[in-house]
Amino acid sequence: MASFLTDFTDAPDIIIPLGPSLSDTQEDTEPCTLWIQEKDYFIPDISIKIHDQLPSGVYRMEFVERDWRAHKTSINTDELYAFSNNCTSTIIDEVNTFWDKKEIYQQFKIAHKRGILLCGAPGCGKTSIIQLLVKQIVDEQKGLVFMASNQSEFVGLNQMLSATVRQIEKDRPIITIIEDVDQLINSLGGDAQILDFLDGSNSIENHLVILTSNNTTSLSEALLRPSRIDLIYEIPNPTADVRREYFGKKEIDPEIITDLVKQTDGFSFAELKEVFIAIKVLGKTVAETIKRIKDPFTSKDYLRKTKKIQGI
Repeated sequence: MASFLTDFTDAPDIIIPLGPSLSDTQEDTEPCTLWIQEKDYFIPDISIKIHDQLPSGVYRMEFVERDWRAHKTSINTDELYAFSNNCTSTIIDEVNTFWDKKEIYQQFKIAHKRGILLCGAPGCGKTSIIQLLVKQIVDEQKGLVFMASNQSEFVGLNQMLSATVRQIEKDRPIITIIEDVDQLINSLGGDAQILDFLDGSNSIENHLVILTSNNTTSLSEALLRPSRIDLIYEIPNPTADVRREYFGKKEIDPEIITDLVKQTDGFSFAELKEVFIAIKVLGKTVAETIKRIKDPFTSKDYLRKTKKIQGI
């Protein structure tokens, strides 16, 4: 039987110590079939019926006391946009096709799973694309999303997804998001566990795995081959058309948009967001905003702060 916590308010966000999974403490003849709810945590169980399915949403695996638990969480997002002329719509269409073709996968006896790698510089828009896909699967398909942002979360998910979660959630569409996979591989001491998760004994069907990376140079050919990573998208910084559309959606004064589009060539979405905040929210001029973003390390403010910190 799973153990309980009576108060989770003091539980840390990331719980590093690892221990036996719940399935290790149960008889093989009694697979988990239900979920016990304790605040925002859902604990697999064999007898007490609280939830026969996880509520649709986003989860992280955390190890609390003696058990792995699915912790319902949320992703803090800005307003999400699907722009008309960038790779976002291509990726969303590809994912929709994957979900729609489930019966054809089954017809040809192909495992219904897909791996997608999103790579690109920090701030280029990878997170926004993921957030759109998360919103879609949660709102439209009532599916599940599991996040793995560090070693502990990935180890728990790798241990529990096939052995326990899929035993309860027989056919739910599931997205797993593995962030900064290159850094995760380093913390795991290699990519063997990730390879097994993608197409080994721990892989499952009706499953989309999205990996992100800011630096793909260290990723192995074994990881990047099809059936593990089926599609690789390099997310570029927004084009002029996308920048124009972004500023329009943010209700920037139309009279300065053309100038802004020219001056933000090469900017990431993160930098475009800062332009919007500086101009629209903080009332800064276009010139000082662009100069501060393009040349942050030679500004007088930065030098003054640096000298103060160093005691110069």
